[in-house]
Amino acid sequence: QRVEWMWLVESWCLALIALAAGSELNVSELRERPKPVAFVAGMISIVTWLVVACGFVLASSVLPLTQDLTGRRTYAMASLTATLMIARSPASCLAILQEVDAHGPFSSLVLAVTVISDVVVLVLFSVNLELVVVMYDITPAGCIDESCAKDASLAGLVSLVARPVVMLSCAAVFGLSGGWLLLQLTRLRSVIPDQPLVMMGLIASATQVLSLTAEYFGAEGLLVCLVAGGLATNHTPPTWPASPRQSVDDRDQRARLVLHQTLEALLPTCCVVFFTLVGTTLKLSVLVNAAPTACLLATLRLVAIAFGSRLGGKLAGCPSEHCRRLWCATLLRDK
Repeated sequence: QRVEWMWLVESWCLALIALAAGSELNVSELRERPKPVAFVAGMISIVTWLVVACGFVLASSVLPLTQDLTGRRTYAMASLTATLMIARSPASCLAILQEVDAHGPFSSLVLAVTVISDVVVLVLFSVNLELVVVMYDITPAGCIDESCAKDASLAGLVSLVARPVVMLSCAAVFGLSGGWLLLQLTRLRSVIPDQPLVMMGLIASATQVLSLTAEYFGAEGLLVCLVAGGLATNHTPPTWPASPRQSVDDRDQRARLVLHQTLEALLPTCCVVFFTLVGTTLKLSVLVNAAPTACLLATLRLVAIAFGSRLGGKLAGCPSEHCRRLWCATLLRDK
């Protein structure tokens, strides 16, 4: 029974956490300092991919889980594994930042790097799935001769390029639409000022519907919620009712305040439920069997992030204190 309905609870928690992470991104602040975000996220991604992929290939002959892999299959598995090691955890990052009430340039940088890294992973993962099909020589269903297989291979190469573009385009469309919808919902706060539970229910329901609808049409639900949260926080639509006693900045601030207060009320419950569900998926017997591979990957990822974050911080001209501590803040993963 857990398998039948728990995924719905988990997807709801992830959608709200992604929405909250997007709402924490201050575009005006990032626009003033784009270099640190780009360099740190880029160097961590590149160094992590190279270190993990090379280490995986070199150790594949002695690891229990990869001894049967040979040739191109080893490279395909190494690329896919290295891509997964780039992933961060917006849920863990946001939960810790809110727990310690952290604000400022360093917190904004860490959250932005975490979110951008997850976007990079989504794109690279879709590319790697196409590469796995090619590397494993998987013949599509219905192909009975060599010419058909070649046509399918050509179609796979086209999909290799087109799939990430389509996925990002769909996520942008759904995210912008969802952000506009959330902004309209915040307008209801003036109608129901003493009913915070109603506002919480409206935003939670709208977020889940947005995520599930986006995934139904092939978009990535988490990315859609990130875009929606960013739009809802950093933009106020021109349809916001004007008031002679209120400036535009006041109306913008009120819109952000309504959304932030609602998400702050929802987020603790979401984090508790989400991380509890993550704990229930851990199987100790599988972990024991995969311990050598897991230890190797964890070590390679730690070394790569420590080096990549410091290199990116130095290239971007970040303060030395930030460069020394960036690796601690970018290690987080949920599962």
